[in-house]
Amino acid sequence: MFYAVPNERFPIPEVDISQLQLQFCRAEVDYPATGRPSTTLVVDAAGKYLYHIKGDGRAMRHGIGVGREGFAWDGWAITA
Repeated sequence: MFYAVPNERFPIPEVDISQLQLQFCRAEVDYPATGRPSTTLVVDAAGKYLYHIKGDGRAMRHGIGVGREGFAWDGWAITA
């Protein structure tokens, strides 16, 4: 899942997964129906998760790093 990507403009080294906390690994999880489209990303800063809504009561959950207080962002963004 976290292999090196060496042949890119900005190479990425392999991740030592022994350093990861299992609850922050990518996982498909139940996500209550919210009426949001399946392309929605939800950031739970307090829980340190990002959810990619799949639209069928499920979501892909990813662990994230959250910056310190004062650099918070709150709101909606729509891409074209």
